Amino acid sequence: MKNFLFWVGVLIAVFAPVPLAVFLDSAKFGVLCFVSGTLSVLFSKIDLLEELSVGPLKAKLREAISEAHATVEQLRTLGAELSNMTLSLLIATEFMGGMDVRAKFELHRKIIECLTALGASKEQIQGAQGNWVKGVSIMYYRLIRQGVEGRKSFSTINPDAGDDELAASKEIHDTANIDAWEVPSPTEMREILIKHSITNSEVTAWIDDYESFLSTLSIPRIDLFLSSQR
Repeated sequence: MKNFLFWVGVLIAVFAPVPLAVFLDSAKFGVLCFVSGTLSVLFSKIDLLEELSVGPLKAKLREAISEAHATVEQLRTLGAELSNMTLSLLIATEFMGGMDVRAKFELHRKIIECLTALGASKEQIQGAQGNWVKGVSIMYYRLIRQGVEGRKSFSTINPDAGDDELAASKEIHDTANIDAWEVPSPTEMREILIKHSITNSEVTAWIDDYESFLSTLSIPRIDLFLSSQR
């Protein structure tokens, strides 16, 4: 029975908080779920915790508490990994249509808010956003190439684009490895533009925003960024 309670607690604490927080649009419900699951895990060890912490039993109590603490940290780690998978799928579908881009970024906000409320570390939260950051970087890459060529959208062409603009855009493309979700850094893009004598204030602004995003994981001019995804 205690083992059953332990695994029920694990399932509640790991799998329920993020979806619940996203669905109900409130991190506090996710936290409540996490705490409930964690308490179930702790209760499954209550036979150890009920013993008096005196004499030789102190070591046993410390071991039980240490195990409980380790379990909570493992749950946070699993929560971060599940969030990573969710965010990876969320950003991957941006390049295949489907859910509105604003809805995707709102879900991202809720997931990160929930992880923060659950006590996930800065490193865990950053790790959960690994593929999300790569996906957003591709979105900046598309905006920058679109601006360099003067396209109305990334999926169209500009027949009036000059040779320098086309050459710069091609070099940015050739430097990327989209299959691996890898695109040139802001510094590399600036160097390419200088090489081809491209001066474009809109493109410069997007590169600056891209650089800021990589540093802070926060998108500057987010309304413009989202409305420009077409």
